[in-house]
Amino acid sequence: MKISLQWLLRHIKNQITLDAPFVEQLVKSFSLKTAEIDSVSYWSLDPQKVTAVFIETITDQHVITTSRELGKTFTLAHRVDVFVGTWALAFITDHDVRWLSCEDMGSSKNGLMPMIQGADFLFESGEWRRDMVWEDYVLEIENKSINHRPDLWGHQGCAREVAAICNLTFTDKKYEDIIKKQLVTNQTKTALAQNFSIERDELSACTRVCSCVVDVKMPHASVPTMASFLARVDTRPKDALIDLTNFVMHDTGQPMHGFDRSCLSGDTLAIRRARNDEKLTLLDGVKIELTDQDTIFADSYGPLSLAGVMGGQRSGIAQETRVLALESAAYDAASIRRSALRHAHRTDASARYEKRLDPYGAERAIGCFIMYASELDLIAHMPQKVAVLGDTAQAPDRIVQVEHAFLEQKIGCTLDQATIVQQLSKLGFRVETHHNVYTVHVPSYRAGNDISIPEDIVEEVGRLHGYNTIEPKFPSREMRWLNQSIVFKKRKLKELCAYACNLTEAFSYALYDEDFLQRMGYIPTRTISVNSPVSAIWQKLVTSLIPHLLKACESNHLQSDSFRFFELQAAWELTENENAIERQICACCIAHTYKQIDFYESRATIERIFTHHDMNVIWQPYNASNAPWWIAQAVDNWMVPEQTALLTYNGEVFGYAGTVKPQLCSKLFAAEKAGAKATAFVAEFTAQTLYAHDVAKKYHAIDQKNHWNFDISMFASYDFSVLSLQHMIQETDKNITSVQLVDYFEKEEWQNKRSVTLRCFVIGSDDREALVHKVHTKLRAHSIEVR
Repeated sequence: MKISLQWLLRHIKNQITLDAPFVEQLVKSFSLKTAEIDSVSYWSLDPQKVTAVFIETITDQHVITTSRELGKTFTLAHRVDVFVGTWALAFITDHDVRWLSCEDMGSSKNGLMPMIQGADFLFESGEWRRDMVWEDYVLEIENKSINHRPDLWGHQGCAREVAAICNLTFTDKKYEDIIKKQLVTNQTKTALAQNFSIERDELSACTRVCSCVVDVKMPHASVPTMASFLARVDTRPKDALIDLTNFVMHDTGQPMHGFDRSCLSGDTLAIRRARNDEKLTLLDGVKIELTDQDTIFADSYGPLSLAGVMGGQRSGIAQETRVLALESAAYDAASIRRSALRHAHRTDASARYEKRLDPYGAERAIGCFIMYASELDLIAHMPQKVAVLGDTAQAPDRIVQVEHAFLEQKIGCTLDQATIVQQLSKLGFRVETHHNVYTVHVPSYRAGNDISIPEDIVEEVGRLHGYNTIEPKFPSREMRWLNQSIVFKKRKLKELCAYACNLTEAFSYALYDEDFLQRMGYIPTRTISVNSPVSAIWQKLVTSLIPHLLKACESNHLQSDSFRFFELQAAWELTENENAIERQICACCIAHTYKQIDFYESRATIERIFTHHDMNVIWQPYNASNAPWWIAQAVDNWMVPEQTALLTYNGEVFGYAGTVKPQLCSKLFAAEKAGAKATAFVAEFTAQTLYAHDVAKKYHAIDQKNHWNFDISMFASYDFSVLSLQHMIQETDKNITSVQLVDYFEKEEWQNKRSVTLRCFVIGSDDREALVHKVHTKLRAHSIEVR
């Protein structure tokens, strides 16, 4: 975006000498404190090389003109945008005379300066040059650095910023006060003049619109001063009325548009949603097909303009325009951005509307137009009414409170209260202080997404104070010992699942996939919803990891027939008191697309995890009355209750394991074979239970002279885990130092029993028969059959 410094200084009260040292310091301060300036260009033009010429005759090849100031006649190249009896500008070179171009006036774009208007005696005497600017500096600001500052997309906002950082006095022109007496507010429809009204459809993207009708004087050729300013910011001047709408946009940052009233059909100017297949020819001649996602201005005949982007040819301003219908509006920023992209028309107006402009900028723009039009004698009289439709209620001030100590702590230096108040006031904030607390009233042009929290005030104070003036210091931090035991325990658990159990780790989001939950037919309860989800399908934090693993099976079932997954991640729940609780969960899944999963083999896989942690985990038949809510919810939705066990340790249920409903498995990942039935075995338990189980290791000196071992084979119920049998035998006699698993075997016909062989290691006991008999007796006392 380009900013003319001469234009900017029109909003500064101080007398400034626009020389190289001042510009250099301004650019440096602006880049450090406000926004990055990409380039600075100097422009100047010898005023004696420019003369006003009167159009005498127009032929097919030439235009015959007269410079009454010089008393000379010039034959210039033919052009179609001038008329006999009007004035234009010519450039005198060393060899000839030609039309004055936009490039001559500092523009980087091609084109000729348009016809001009003014008193004849000014052009005849050369006095018109006194109001012109013949030397200027143009700053090009990096657009990305001001995307969050819509107030800086105009010369007035940039002037306010320059006044604050250079300690100058800003002239705050209250343009909206000019039309205060004519304002009429309504929600949907208001009459602007006799037999003419404006109407707003509440379904459109327009939230607020300001409009009026003005009678304009003829002719309305361009004003030289305004045209030269527009040329330097790369906006081609065309006509006084068109130039003034563009001038208002570049001055206030608020776009506006004018319609030729004589070209409008009917008695109502409507802003509404377009209808599918409606067509519109834009001002640049491009024909577009509208959709119901576009917002347009329309009359009874059809579309007039693509709101917030570009006007249409049918109602464009021409030299014959006598009555002008003006509008300036506030829109939903996203809607304008999508329309501009959809129709490949990103204009100066749409670029500003995409930034969520000040909702009260519309009145400011209309007031600015009326003020300049009156000064330039372009309108016959003030408009009868100025209508404001939409959200007409004055929004309350956004207030941010911040403590002085908080500012000093965050910025890292000592600050003066009076200076802070002065600097913020220069930016348009209203500041009240009480007991070292600032109450900051945010102006509407900064109350969009820019200023809302105390840290935003810290940023404003810090940049105006100057980050380069703050003495750099390394941040101080109290170093404390960090307990890494959980990290290593988590790593150990992952290694056990991967290497001891031959499972593959799965990585998933911490959010449920809503589409997959629908395919499962699962509606989770006690979930925590995200306030601003990145997607409609990622809205709720997980309460279980099993849906993630089943989705992994579904996603990979075309590449493989069998799956062995595990995942270690957090799950969340919402308590009855609306408190959030986080649990570390370990989930395992063993599945096949068409074969039956062996329950006992899968159980043995999960048992390895507990055995490695020296945990005596009891597998109890599922009982809903003993199950925590998250286990009961899992069993109700995807488990077979009769083939589900509760995992219990030290009398507390900490997980579950068992068979997934075959119908659900077949629905999600069954193989593409006739009669294929997918099956799955899953286990899910709280990892904190494993982390909290610390086993104290004791080491004893071994008597090398008297040590021996013996084996015991037995039929034991599944109520006794291998670990519990080992503990039972080892507790029989203190000389039994360890008991190791040699082998075990299971058969379906054995029902609830299995064959287990254990090896007992003994040190320090000579009576072998007595010790073996003692062990056998204890086992039989627990109804264990010793073979």
